Amino acid sequence: MAEAGGGRKEQRKRKIQDFTRDHILNAAVRVIEERGLEKATMDEIAREAGYGVGTLYNYFKSKDELSLALLRKVFGEVEVTLATAPPAGLGAEEALAWSLARVFALANRNRGLMFELITRSHRVGADAAGMDVDEMHGQAKRMDAVFREIVGRSLRGHKTWCGRAEAAGLLAALVRGFIAHKFISGGGSLEPEVDAGRIVRAFLRGVLDEEA
Repeated sequence: MAEAGGGRKEQRKRKIQDFTRDHILNAAVRVIEERGLEKATMDEIAREAGYGVGTLYNYFKSKDELSLALLRKVFGEVEVTLATAPPAGLGAEEALAWSLARVFALANRNRGLMFELITRSHRVGADAAGMDVDEMHGQAKRMDAVFREIVGRSLRGHKTWCGRAEAAGLLAALVRGFIAHKFISGGGSLEPEVDAGRIVRAFLRGVLDEEA
């Protein structure tokens, strides 16, 4: 009985810790959206979360560690969003546009963080993003697998001039480049449904074999 009671107590403790950690990360996103990652401070994030700054340091030893947790969070959300199957009954082109529109909506909600993610990864690569090389490679492989899956769905029954893996790489590059242009060069927000449709049309024109 004592062991069972201790287990429940430990489970409750973990739930509280997970809740607090997520609450801090969500507060950090809001501060970064307003201030940018470089200017945001741990004190500001603590105030936004409603905790003392000491509580933040109990969960994250430094701002770099917190930033890394945020980048992992965004990577994970993008991965899950892309992996979500579209509603039944959509055509191949519509299904692909549906998936990309969800990613663009997610990017808009995390604009400041996505900006930092893109600019950091473009500057130096894994070290600049705060992730070690193995972690970045693992994340890239998972993302490639997701892109191959959605490309496979959208191109089923179509003949292309390249393989599915190459087509998936082209789509991923289009998506990353478009987000970078909008957030860095264009300085605006994405229009999820409209922009997703544009990307899909450009992608299909680029990979379909017109002689087929």
